Amino acid sequence: MVAFTVSVTQPTDDSGLLNSPTGVSAALKVATASAAVSMTKINQQIAGGTSGSSDTTGTDSFVASVPAATHDVALALSQAGFTQSLDLWTLRRVPPSPTVLYRAPTSSTVTGTVSGPFHLSLTNPADGFSSTDNAQVSSATLSYFAPGQSPQTPKSRDQAYLILGLQSSYPDIPYGQPNSGHFFSSFNPMAGTELTFTPSGGSPVDGLSNSSVFSSTNAASDDDGLFDAVYFFTVPATTTGGTLTVNTGQQVGSEYTGFTGTGNSTIVNLTASATATLSFPAVPSLLAAQKKPPWVGAPLPTTGLAAAPSAGSNSGGGSSPGGGFPIWVAAWIFDGVEGEPQTVY
Repeated sequence: MVAFTVSVTQPTDDSGLLNSPTGVSAALKVATASAAVSMTKINQQIAGGTSGSSDTTGTDSFVASVPAATHDVALALSQAGFTQSLDLWTLRRVPPSPTVLYRAPTSSTVTGTVSGPFHLSLTNPADGFSSTDNAQVSSATLSYFAPGQSPQTPKSRDQAYLILGLQSSYPDIPYGQPNSGHFFSSFNPMAGTELTFTPSGGSPVDGLSNSSVFSSTNAASDDDGLFDAVYFFTVPATTTGGTLTVNTGQQVGSEYTGFTGTGNSTIVNLTASATATLSFPAVPSLLAAQKKPPWVGAPLPTTGLAAAPSAGSNSGGGSSPGGGFPIWVAAWIFDGVEGEPQTVY
């Protein structure tokens, strides 16, 4: 008999009852055979949570009968096209086991901190007008999943995506002051390849961008459009810091005078690069090698008639030869925030 407990933590709206595509599914795999594990009770517990709550947990326990000599038994949980498995004999995660998923104890992503805002220098070569752009990194996370709906992941379990939210706005010059209402805006979003990230002790990495997942509701005040996309970089999963660089080059935007644009896009030169420093929590010891359970490699317990006490044994006590077959509980924590699975323990 194999006994195990599954604990799922995710937003109430992702319980799988009304939003089944984002719900977690489970299967018990014995060698090449597979049987579905019901998530009904777990989904009901999650759906019963407070609507809009950040996290709700559902838990259920299961017992399955498997052949006594079979060690190839695993529990697989899937969500949003991604599957992770836990070997129920060794209690170890079955590869691939992405490193970044185990850096934060309660989340599938790692949140970083960023240095203060930075400024970009811009010039219109056609008329010589120069201005600045007020910019900042509004968010920085390490994830195993690229932004967007596709289940894009890095090529290696030892890599992660650094996902950045960038905001930019034209200068807020008070009315009546020189150049008030005279600025650059209505930019085409900067391409990801115009940004680089250099991990501490590593080499620069060009960025990628996805404008389809950018939310205008999170845009900066007086947003000028320069960073109206989500930018991400492939970095080592153990990244703890580095430098973001916005490189010089040509952009396409509009020049405004008296808060009125010409209606025509023009070339605007980014004349000086700018940098921002990012840092992430240290890599926890959680990533250390998992310990081997004591029953792995031990002989199977005696079963059948051979396990029964002999006729001359003391009926008042004593253990049967070989001891009992090990029965254990494996707890699996699976987070469905934004469709992303989290940590399997």
